[in-house]
Amino acid sequence: MAKIAKMIRWCEQQIGSTKYAGRCQWFVTDAIGAATGEYIYRDSAKIAKDEFMKPNTQNDRNPPAGAACYYRGTGDLGARYNHVAVSDGRGYVYEAWRDGVHKHSFDYADTANGGYRGWGWHGNIDLGTQGMRAYGGSAQSDYLYGADYAADGTQHAEISSVVVRSESGSLAARGRSSITGAGSDDEIFLLVQGNDRIYRPLVTGEIKVTRERTGAPGKMTFSYADVDGIDISQGNAVAFRYKNEKVFYGYIFSMEHDSDRAQVSVTCYDQLRYFKNKDSFVYNNTYGGLVQYICTKYGFPIGTIENTGYTLPTRVADGTLFDICGEAFEDTLLNTGAYFTLYDDFGKICLRSLANMTAPILLDADATGKWTLKESIDSDVYNRIVLYQDDNRTGERKLYIANDAGSQAKWGVLTMMESADGTESAMNEQAKLLLNYYNQPKKTFTPSGVLGHTAVRGGSVVLVHYDLGGGNILKQPMVVEKAEHTFAESYHVMDLQLFGGAYSA
Repeated sequence: MAKIAKMIRWCEQQIGSTKYAGRCQWFVTDAIGAATGEYIYRDSAKIAKDEFMKPNTQNDRNPPAGAACYYRGTGDLGARYNHVAVSDGRGYVYEAWRDGVHKHSFDYADTANGGYRGWGWHGNIDLGTQGMRAYGGSAQSDYLYGADYAADGTQHAEISSVVVRSESGSLAARGRSSITGAGSDDEIFLLVQGNDRIYRPLVTGEIKVTRERTGAPGKMTFSYADVDGIDISQGNAVAFRYKNEKVFYGYIFSMEHDSDRAQVSVTCYDQLRYFKNKDSFVYNNTYGGLVQYICTKYGFPIGTIENTGYTLPTRVADGTLFDICGEAFEDTLLNTGAYFTLYDDFGKICLRSLANMTAPILLDADATGKWTLKESIDSDVYNRIVLYQDDNRTGERKLYIANDAGSQAKWGVLTMMESADGTESAMNEQAKLLLNYYNQPKKTFTPSGVLGHTAVRGGSVVLVHYDLGGGNILKQPMVVEKAEHTFAESYHVMDLQLFGGAYSA
């Protein structure tokens, strides 16, 4: 329907122009020509009507967009030459009068032009818009503003609601197992809820628990002795405590048996594993409100959900729950500068700000096996931010740009270009915030073999104090991007990825 859109935009641009004053047929010819490149001139509207008007259309008062609408005309000239206009398909017409081009309602044009005779395709150029009828609503043509139509005239409206038309069965909520409340003085205490029985398998080797700041569920792997009498399967709930501290609660997703049946290797995930599910719904809420809605819908137990402050604009969420929450996180960060971490705290979904995620631990050389430091501007580093906003009414793309000339002179120009929404002042502020965030070398700091602490997870804030050599002291709070814990009897260490200040994950 690009030709229709082009034609309607051209007609809109002519409103008020005197170029076609008193030349209605010339105006219609040029309107068709602007859309198709074909200029089929006739000496008068009457001649064009006799040649192009469809039969039996006098009573069809809803001509399709792009159609030529024919009228008797008024006075002696009208009787001799008749009159013609262009339909917008929404109950309005564009027409050239003696004083210039106007846009009038269909009913007004009918009365003012001596009576409607019918419609047709000028030059017999059928633009394929049959069925696009006037049906009320805005007087402005949807073509001008980017609405789309199918070949049968059905309007392609922008999705603004999600309606479930049918669903087989019902969405089941999974209850929390009673094993979450069980405790023990043993260092390693791992329970599995197997159907209607609770098992404490004999763990062989290490237990690893990995928790990332964003976009991934908590994960635990362990192995147990493959002995008779233990009936464990996928979907069973698992709870793990270390020195009676809550570490992990989740569900078994995979099991691997050895050929000699000596042991079974198990992989578990916490409830954020279900945030890989895809969904579609409309929301207008804060990030925190969005998380609460998701938890309520899917039956996830809710822990601490903090007020994230910024109300997100109404939007159709579409994608994985991680993607949906990630978009809400980014928009909240852009508009408030605040970081929030989504995580599963031993079977309850939580959303907390960095200010409330501080772990009571100091990382230094005495508590660390080794560390590595890497610096790079090769990825996720930008000194030129370009945000753009498309205006479908004017066809204009508006750019909002933030530069840092100093780093550009040093590193060259590194550009990030993204689409965004908001007022002009908001767009400028977002560009500045992004420049401040990305305009620094990406430094990764990864201490390993750190003395373990169960409170440390992705999103935790820890205080670090390291002598990096050459008089360079790293002493500051840093955020944990990823924490991998390794547990065994009388053994707990962590491998961490940290960011903060000039350091990135």
